[in-house]
Amino acid sequence: MKINHGPNLLSTLQVKASILMRRFSKRNRMKPTISSFQVGFCLSLIIFSALFACGKKQITSPTDSLYLSGELKNATPESQSINPDMLTEAFQYAGDISGLRSFLVVRNGYIVGEKYFGSASADSIYFVRSVTKSVVSILIGIAIDRGLILDEQQELSDILDLASMGIDEAKGRIKIKHLLTMTSGLEWSCW
Repeated sequence: MKINHGPNLLSTLQVKASILMRRFSKRNRMKPTISSFQVGFCLSLIIFSALFACGKKQITSPTDSLYLSGELKNATPESQSINPDMLTEAFQYAGDISGLRSFLVVRNGYIVGEKYFGSASADSIYFVRSVTKSVVSILIGIAIDRGLILDEQQELSDILDLASMGIDEAKGRIKIKHLLTMTSGLEWSCW
């Protein structure tokens, strides 16, 4: 036996579906938002990338790389092939970004410019939580791409001169993988 509900059932279902869709979309409509911190962070990355890409020298082997074992030294923008007018313009632009606290430009291991906004200073510490994972992942990816690090299984003792940094041998056995997954066992209790 064939049941025919006819056009009335179909139109009734369409009307009910239409009403439900309107109610749902009005109630759950989300306006896209982006915070000033997100805008500032993205613009800082873009500006830094543009300034970083202006140079001619490329790191071709691990011996050309910089191993940080203390404070970075300052240099003039010109000595590191950076246009000082563009750097000044970048700092002025960065100063207009709400929520941005600092802007540091490092080229070839030298600080070529730094600017702090609001109450921030070179000694300010920020609770950035998971941003650390993203930054570490980006930097490790760049280092692997440039051949400075073999892969994520490499130990810190293969990469860093731990003795000159005053770091014990046990920490030298920490692998890059541990840093990427935040399972190194290192404790940071500044907060």
